[in-house]
Order: sequence, then C-alpha cells, then structure tokens
Amino acid sequence: MTMNRRQKVVITGPRGYVASELSNHIQSKGHVVIGLNIDYTSAESSPEKPNRIDITDRDDIRTALSRIRPDIVIHTAALSNLNQCQTNQELAFQVNVEGTRNIIQWIQDNDQKVKLVFMSSDYVFDGEKGDYTEDDVTDPSTFYGKTKNISENDITTGLENYIICRSAAIYGRGGNFFNFVFDAITREQEIEVFSDVQFTPTYIDYFLDCLEKLIELDFRGLIHVAGREKVSRYQFAAQLAEVLGKSTDSLKPATQPPGGLISKDSSLNSEYAR
Repeated sequence: MTMNRRQKVVITGPRGYVASELSNHIQSKGHVVIGLNIDYTSAESSPEKPNRIDITDRDDIRTALSRIRPDIVIHTAALSNLNQCQTNQELAFQVNVEGTRNIIQWIQDNDQKVKLVFMSSDYVFDGEKGDYTEDDVTDPSTFYGKTKNISENDITTGLENYIICRSAAIYGRGGNFFNFVFDAITREQEIEVFSDVQFTPTYIDYFLDCLEKLIELDFRGLIHVAGREKVSRYQFAAQLAEVLGKSTDSLKPATQPPGGLISKDSSLNSEYAR
C-alpha cells in the first residue's frame, strides 16, 4: 500500500497535537482523513459530535471502522499522562491496551490489507542508558510505557501490515514540553527545568515527512523516528530561548526528585530511519 493514490485514512484522537498535524499534512496531499474522536466512557455519535466513539468498546470500534472502511488507520489516541497512567492503571490498560486490541481485532476480522500505524514511545525502555535502537530489549519502568510495550507486542503477533513508530517529545507549533517552555520564556517567567534528563526532541515537520515516506515505501515493521541530537531538557529550553532571542535568566537548572517518572535518558537512535 502506498500513498501515491487517493487513500482513506482514519486517525484516532484527531484533536491531539500530533494527530491534528498529521490530519492537515495528509489532507494537503489529497487524501481523505476521518477523525475518530475518542471518549473513555460510552459515547454515541450525533450530528453535533460525529465519529465519537468509546475506544474501549469493541462494538463502537467495529461499527465505526466498518462504516468508514479505511485503507490506513493511524492510531494516536492514548492516555499518555505518566502520573495519570500510574495512579489509574485500570483505565490506562483499558484505553491504551484494550483500545488498540479492538482496532487489531477489526483488521483481523475484516481486511488484513489495512495498514495500522501505531504511535509508540521512548518509554518502552527503562530510560537508563539512552541511544536505544530498534534492536534493544524493551523494559518499561512506567505503567504508561508498559501499556505501549504490550500493544507493540499485540501488533507484531497479530498483524502483518503495520508500522510501529516510536518517537519522542514532538515539538513545533505545539507539544506539551515545548509549550511549557515557550510560554515561560516569552513571558519571562522563571521555571525550573531538569538538567539531568536526556531525550531526543523531534521536530514536527521532520516527523510528518518521515511518516509520509514510510507509508509511501509500504514500510512494515518497527522504526524510530526522532531527533538526531540528544540534549537535556535544560539544554533544549536554553536553545529555544536563543532561537527566540530571549535571555536564559528565567531558566533554572534542576534535578529530578527521587521517584520521578520521567526517564533519566530515553534518547532514541534513529539512524535506521535516516
């Protein structure tokens, strides 16, 4: 399957930052995009809220996908807040694992030519050594990471036509950490930023171009799409301040307190993708 012909693409969680950017990018290439708005409680579609589904309800997923009959499903919807996943593990499992299984089941039962693009995370690793490649053994230390790891395994054992795309801290025109730092810098508001946390922030346009090319190439398998440079959160914030022509005086380096959920070094090696 390629994107050289007009495709029908479903994106789950279309109101999210990455999903909305993907939607705009794919539509600009002439393809049809249908967003499935995800609720975590029973939710019926209505004229006011079309394509509104409960991802944990297999019947909801089956009805929606059977009506749309997509060529590609890009699954971005997830409960991704580390603290929320840690404290409400039952909900995190239902949304992140069971929700993904519902999509897998529909593809298995209806059309195994449908390509599933699954947004995974650097948090499938323990975050100790960094520079993780696709061949490194996963060992998540957070419950969020565990849900992503389980879904990766479900996809690789249940489907043949899939892309598991691990990425990290996607930024530019949005992104949680990017917005937090950007707002503080522009308001000259003092914030503490971890200097002992390493990651590979990923620019949104690079991510979009990569994913488009992977689909065009009919790539199948697991791949890392992330920034080339490993930096600390403090270094990233300082670089952003420099780009904005602002002082770094409001940025205070800090260390993560014991028991923090943020990985010490979750940096991804993305040379295979490049």
